[in-house]
Amino acid sequence: MNQGVPADRMDSLIGVQLDSIRANGITPAELEKAKNALRAGFIGNRETTLGKAEELHHYLTFHNSIEEINTDLDRLLAVTSDDVKRVANTYLAPGNLTLVIVRAGAAPSSGGGQ
Repeated sequence: MNQGVPADRMDSLIGVQLDSIRANGITPAELEKAKNALRAGFIGNRETTLGKAEELHHYLTFHNSIEEINTDLDRLLAVTSDDVKRVANTYLAPGNLTLVIVRAGAAPSSGGGQ
Protein backbone atom coordinates (compact mmCIF):
# COMPACT_ATOMS: atom_id res chain seq x y z
CA MET A 1 0.00 0.00 0.00
CA ASN A 2 1.06 3.59 -0.34
CA GLN A 3 2.99 5.42 2.32
CA GLY A 4 0.67 7.12 4.77
CA VAL A 5 -2.26 4.75 4.16
CA PRO A 6 -3.08 2.96 7.40
CA ALA A 7 -3.24 -0.83 7.39
CA ASP A 8 -6.81 -0.64 8.73
CA ARG A 9 -7.87 1.20 5.56
CA MET A 10 -6.33 -1.45 3.29
CA ASP A 11 -7.89 -4.22 5.38
CA SER A 12 -11.27 -2.50 5.06
CA LEU A 13 -10.98 -2.08 1.27
CA ILE A 14 -9.99 -5.71 0.77
CA GLY A 15 -12.87 -6.79 3.01
CA VAL A 16 -15.37 -4.77 0.96
CA GLN A 17 -14.07 -6.31 -2.27
CA LEU A 18 -14.24 -9.85 -0.89
CA ASP A 19 -17.76 -9.24 0.46
CA SER A 20 -18.80 -8.14 -3.02
CA ILE A 21 -17.30 -11.22 -4.68
CA ARG A 22 -18.92 -13.55 -2.13
CA ALA A 23 -22.31 -11.88 -2.62
CA ASN A 24 -22.31 -11.17 -6.36
CA GLY A 25 -19.45 -13.09 -7.94
CA ILE A 26 -17.51 -11.30 -10.66
CA THR A 27 -18.64 -9.74 -13.91
CA PRO A 28 -18.19 -11.50 -17.24
CA ALA A 29 -15.69 -8.77 -18.22
CA GLU A 30 -13.60 -9.39 -15.09
CA LEU A 31 -13.62 -13.13 -15.73
CA GLU A 32 -12.62 -12.66 -19.36
CA LYS A 33 -9.80 -10.30 -18.38
CA ALA A 34 -8.48 -12.86 -15.87
CA LYS A 35 -8.70 -15.65 -18.45
CA ASN A 36 -6.83 -13.53 -21.00
CA ALA A 37 -4.07 -12.83 -18.48
CA LEU A 38 -3.88 -16.53 -17.63
CA ARG A 39 -3.72 -17.50 -21.30
CA ALA A 40 -0.97 -14.91 -21.94
CA GLY A 41 1.00 -16.26 -18.99
CA PHE A 42 0.75 -19.82 -20.26
CA ILE A 43 2.01 -18.72 -23.66
CA GLY A 44 4.75 -16.48 -22.27
CA ASN A 45 6.06 -19.22 -19.98
CA ARG A 46 6.63 -21.48 -22.96
CA GLU A 47 8.45 -19.05 -25.24
CA THR A 48 11.95 -19.73 -23.92
CA THR A 49 13.88 -22.89 -23.24
CA LEU A 50 14.15 -21.93 -19.57
CA GLY A 51 10.40 -21.29 -19.38
CA LYS A 52 9.65 -24.67 -20.92
CA ALA A 53 12.03 -26.37 -18.50
CA GLU A 54 10.39 -24.62 -15.53
CA GLU A 55 6.91 -25.60 -16.74
CA LEU A 56 7.96 -29.23 -17.17
CA HIS A 57 9.52 -29.23 -13.71
CA HIS A 58 6.36 -27.73 -12.20
CA TYR A 59 4.09 -30.34 -13.76
CA LEU A 60 6.44 -33.19 -12.94
CA THR A 61 6.69 -32.07 -9.31
CA PHE A 62 3.22 -30.77 -8.45
CA HIS A 63 0.75 -32.58 -10.71
CA ASN A 64 -0.49 -36.15 -10.90
CA SER A 65 0.83 -36.51 -14.43
CA ILE A 66 3.20 -34.50 -16.56
CA GLU A 67 0.57 -34.86 -19.32
CA GLU A 68 -1.54 -32.26 -17.48
CA ILE A 69 0.75 -29.67 -19.07
CA ASN A 70 -1.35 -30.16 -22.22
CA THR A 71 -4.79 -29.95 -20.59
CA ASP A 72 -4.42 -27.62 -17.60
CA LEU A 73 -5.15 -24.43 -19.53
CA ASP A 74 -8.46 -25.80 -20.86
CA ARG A 75 -9.46 -26.81 -17.33
CA LEU A 76 -8.67 -23.35 -15.96
CA LEU A 77 -10.39 -21.54 -18.83
CA ALA A 78 -13.56 -23.53 -18.07
CA VAL A 79 -13.98 -21.72 -14.72
CA THR A 80 -17.24 -19.76 -14.50
CA SER A 81 -18.29 -16.74 -12.46
CA ASP A 82 -20.40 -19.08 -10.33
CA ASP A 83 -17.28 -21.17 -9.64
CA VAL A 84 -15.44 -18.06 -8.46
CA LYS A 85 -18.36 -17.09 -6.19
CA ARG A 86 -18.62 -20.62 -4.73
CA VAL A 87 -14.89 -20.81 -4.01
CA ALA A 88 -14.85 -17.28 -2.56
CA ASN A 89 -17.66 -18.24 -0.18
CA THR A 90 -15.82 -21.39 0.84
CA TYR A 91 -12.22 -20.21 1.20
CA LEU A 92 -12.36 -16.41 1.45
CA ALA A 93 -14.92 -16.31 4.27
CA PRO A 94 -14.17 -13.85 7.09
CA GLY A 95 -13.69 -16.75 9.52
CA ASN A 96 -10.78 -18.03 7.44
CA LEU A 97 -8.90 -14.73 7.56
CA THR A 98 -5.48 -14.33 9.11
CA LEU A 99 -4.20 -10.78 8.97
CA VAL A 100 -0.49 -10.11 9.29
CA ILE A 101 0.76 -6.53 9.25
CA VAL A 102 4.48 -6.09 8.64
CA ARG A 103 5.98 -2.68 9.25
CA ALA A 104 9.42 -2.02 7.82
CA GLY A 105 11.99 -1.25 10.47
CA ALA A 106 9.64 -1.92 13.37
CA ALA A 107 11.09 -3.82 16.28
CA PRO A 108 9.03 -6.60 17.82
CA SER A 109 6.89 -5.32 20.68
CA SER A 110 7.07 -8.63 22.50
CA GLY A 111 7.93 -12.18 21.80
CA GLY A 112 9.08 -15.41 23.24
CA GLY A 113 12.73 -16.14 23.83
CA GLN A 114 14.52 -18.89 22.05
